[in-house]
Amino acid sequence: MSDKKLCESAKKAGDEMRAALVAMATAGEPSAADFKKILTELDQK
Repeated sequence: MSDKKLCESAKKAGDEMRAALVAMATAGEPSAADFKKILTELDQK
């Protein structure tokens, strides 16, 4: 995988995680399970 492709993938994953965290925070108090789900999905990407 080229450096450019790797950087693009990392940025996309970071953007998705940020969006998920913001959505979770605005929906109410997040639980540990919510964080685990987001991080697990990020790890799978």
